[in-house]
Amino acid sequence: MLAEGLVDLIAELMKGEAERSAADVDAAIGALCALVGVSRAAKLALLRCGFFPRLLSRIADLQGLYGLSRRAAAPARRRDACALPGPAPPGGGGEDLGGGASLDGGSPSADGGAGGVPDRCGALQRSLLCCVRLLSNALCGCEEAKLAAVSLQLPLLLQQLWAISRGAPALRRALMQLLCNYVAHCAPAKCSLIAYSDARGRCLIALLVRAALAEARPPAAPMALPLWQLHWRCLQSLATAAESRTVLLRSGCIGAAPSLAHRLLLGAKERDEPRAAAVLDFLANLAFDADGCTALLRCDGAFDALVEGLESRQPSARYAAALALRNVAFSSEGKTALLNRPRAMPALLGGLGPSDLRLSALSSAALWALLARSEKAKVAFRRGGLPAHRFAVAEKELAHLAMREPECASDPAALRAALRHFDAIARLLGADPGQLRA
Repeated sequence: MLAEGLVDLIAELMKGEAERSAADVDAAIGALCALVGVSRAAKLALLRCGFFPRLLSRIADLQGLYGLSRRAAAPARRRDACALPGPAPPGGGGEDLGGGASLDGGSPSADGGAGGVPDRCGALQRSLLCCVRLLSNALCGCEEAKLAAVSLQLPLLLQQLWAISRGAPALRRALMQLLCNYVAHCAPAKCSLIAYSDARGRCLIALLVRAALAEARPPAAPMALPLWQLHWRCLQSLATAAESRTVLLRSGCIGAAPSLAHRLLLGAKERDEPRAAAVLDFLANLAFDADGCTALLRCDGAFDALVEGLESRQPSARYAAALALRNVAFSSEGKTALLNRPRAMPALLGGLGPSDLRLSALSSAALWALLARSEKAKVAFRRGGLPAHRFAVAEKELAHLAMREPECASDPAALRAALRHFDAIARLLGADPGQLRA
């Protein structure tokens, strides 16, 4: 197979001279990375040929060399900072959030003097990035690869990478993507992050929470949005496992997330709403299990943050808030909170209708969860004229859309889901769904 051929090629190139073959090794690893990103068979081929231990060993070697190179480059950077200002070199530096050089690199030196160490540092970072991205692609969607990584004690290596990626945004972003792929839909991977800790006794989840909740202090800029979303996507996945959820509760993440989302939603800057959506996605996953839902509802301002998200201008924030309210509404505490908040029911009803089919499906699912097994909710729904009227109007609009042009709708699957939820709600209320569509 092509994957096994690339593995053999990488092994041959690594036996050659380091300076001559480093670029060739990176190119071969890049090709293998692209292949395993689209082929599950290629991932399994890497497992069969025993490539994973060699890849983790190479990452460990590169991160050690990279750390030494950064420490060696620090005195040179301090000398440059103290030197008199001169003309800026063409194509001068700056932070690169992509896959190339970053703050750890440097401009080439003509005499091979002080610039040699930063050049070496940049080359090591590029090689390390290639290997980290290959591992990330190999783990994505492959349960066998994740279990193999657990047995190879991958979290130990991830902790070392976490330490050296500070101040290297490209490497931190690749590391976060690797973490997201590693823990997604794999309970052993989530548990493995708790089993290892650094010299201060902090596991990788605690370090992740600390980074996600850290506030930038002037003149430092806030965390870049893609990196912010990766942090909270990883926390979102960890919130679904009981063991990692315990660490999230102990580290203060669950208590701080609702107030953080509320503060971002109330901020005057539109750029804060996508950040709030990432936090609301975390709260939605947290509320999926009963103990997580209980922990969420006991946080100050948690329910207000969800209602605020449902009224947001950002579609992703509204979707996440509606899903969280749907998960919360299955519990008795959540039903009580929904009924006791004056803004909650109008906000859910405002999400119904054909203008946003996905939001309509999620909001109707939340109403169905609220009315299920709750006579008090049914009485409140029937007694209020506005909820019943708004529900009937939205149901007719969606039914007409489905009969007129079902396949021309912006999201046919969401339209069908919304209509199923409307039918279920009508049955809970003791009405015939067909009467609403007359």
